[in-house]
Amino acid sequence: MRFEPSFLDELKSRLSLSSIIGRRVKLTRSGKDWKGCCPFHGEKTASFYVYDDHYHCFGCGAHGDAIGFVHQTQGGTFADVVERLAGEAGLALPAPDIHAEEKREVRRQLSDVLEAARLYYRDCLHAPEGRAAREYLAARGISQEIAERFSFGWAESGNALVAHLETQGFSKSQMKETGILRDSQNGGDARPFFFNRVMIPIFGRKKEVLSFGGRVLDESKPKYLNGPETPLFSKKHILFNFEQARNFIDRQSPIIVVEGYMDVVALSQQGIGGVVAPLGTAVTEDQLRLLWRSSEAPVFCFDGDSAGRRAAFRVCEVAFPLLETGKRLKFCFLPKGEDPDSMVRKEGKEIFWKRVENALSLDESYFGLLAEKIDPEGADSRAQFRKALTEASERIKDNILGSEYRASWMDRFFSHFRFSGTQKTKGAWQNNRERNQSRFRQYQQISQTKSVFSPPQILESGSNIIAFSKASVPQQRYEILFGILMQHPEIFPWIEEAFSRLDFGGNRRLLALQDRMFEWYEQEEVREEDAEGSLKRFLEANDFSEEVKKFASLGNIDTEGAPIVESWWHFYGFIDIKSFDQSVRRDIERELLNDERVEESDSPKTFSKALLARIEARDRLRRGEMPDMPAGENLSPPP
Repeated sequence: MRFEPSFLDELKSRLSLSSIIGRRVKLTRSGKDWKGCCPFHGEKTASFYVYDDHYHCFGCGAHGDAIGFVHQTQGGTFADVVERLAGEAGLALPAPDIHAEEKREVRRQLSDVLEAARLYYRDCLHAPEGRAAREYLAARGISQEIAERFSFGWAESGNALVAHLETQGFSKSQMKETGILRDSQNGGDARPFFFNRVMIPIFGRKKEVLSFGGRVLDESKPKYLNGPETPLFSKKHILFNFEQARNFIDRQSPIIVVEGYMDVVALSQQGIGGVVAPLGTAVTEDQLRLLWRSSEAPVFCFDGDSAGRRAAFRVCEVAFPLLETGKRLKFCFLPKGEDPDSMVRKEGKEIFWKRVENALSLDESYFGLLAEKIDPEGADSRAQFRKALTEASERIKDNILGSEYRASWMDRFFSHFRFSGTQKTKGAWQNNRERNQSRFRQYQQISQTKSVFSPPQILESGSNIIAFSKASVPQQRYEILFGILMQHPEIFPWIEEAFSRLDFGGNRRLLALQDRMFEWYEQEEVREEDAEGSLKRFLEANDFSEEVKKFASLGNIDTEGAPIVESWWHFYGFIDIKSFDQSVRRDIERELLNDERVEESDSPKTFSKALLARIEARDRLRRGEMPDMPAGENLSPPP
């Protein structure tokens, strides 16, 4: 089977050559590339180099691309290798085409038309009629060197381009197919698609012209105009300046994505060359895949206006289903009214680059962009916000990564919007177990003799602690946490943040129940005397009667005088002892650092009672104590 060059180019663009070769060869960084010992001849010193689109051995001369490497190392016919790699890249194989050769010839002719047009536009820029365009470029600070690098041109009014191309042997039908000529809406002669615009060609992988973009000299609309979709040009698969940008970046430096090609040119003028732009469209999945082939964490730097922030939000939405470990995005948000061009002019290259280096992660950026749309004082708005965060994490196909994003967002949510103890009625448990206060001196002594950030000791060899991974947590333990909360909703203010982090092994029914309980909590005034009944009625009205009946019975625990919240924390910590211990240590450190009274007086520091409950639960787990179980229930470890 013969494959079209365009299909093979698309296949290669979706593959990571270093990943494919790395399965058989141990590769290490070498600047922006990779190197290793050649698999095709015996050597002890690495002379086999892997680049973005090909490999080369300086020892034996082996050279090729992803298809060639798999063909040589795994065997099979060319068609077999292409089919195998296409399946890996998620690219459908094309149906056999008996007219393939004819189509290739048509594409070659169209490419020749565009190249002739590029040369014509370039000559017009330097002719007398291009004077206004030259002055415009000079006013934008674009040097002759940069103008030549990007092959700027000028599209004058009239049909001179058509006449010129006809003398070169090209027909009007060919010009229409390339998009540089279009039919008149009035039924007259066809006219050039671009006129009275500064022209900039859009190049493909092989440095061939695919189309053009044009910019008017004034502020008339449309300010920017890209060529139409053609057999050669599809905007969603292409990033402006991508091939040139790859020469300026390495794996340790990010590729920068800006809104338009004039921003690309402006940054290049300032010596920042690893910059690309989508072509007037929202960033697509194919463009993100293309970016990740050259950079593990591309940085999006859009204009500092509402349109720029909307564009950044859309990028996040497109990215979620594609995220994997090692594929990240960052966002550099500019001040209001600024764009990359104006920013680098105002601050200079070094300060602008600092902005890029300090770009926010995807999870930070999405949280901030989404938070701008809500009323933080409205319970319903907060509930919708948290629901949107949960749904975004569920769109991440990698379950582990999605869980981490959800945990990060919930941490941020409660950091920004958590209720203080005075906003919700305090539970009666706060007045119990005052003996815990005497434990302060012990913790203070520990903090003075060694760091509370020292590695946890609870999982050392010989420890009597039974630790279970999250992946093996039986559903029963989650149900008990729900049950205790159903029976004692007055503890909600002190466990809400930890409760929000639980993902219940991906159990959608439990996640939905969790959402409904938070919805009740944010919409109701929690009055201790009626909280239990209010919560249960709310859940039953929302189709969770079965869970109320089953789980609430699990919440009937004899705490022998201890506060019930301590039992909740005991079960919570039993799910993942190591993580629970680490979180308690962090909060001890935080309270010690934040309490200036430790230095200003001799009186002992008093930990918050919420933290004391967690400390007590943590210490019971350290002693190997199993949580108290409801009557008739056993908490047995998984096999």
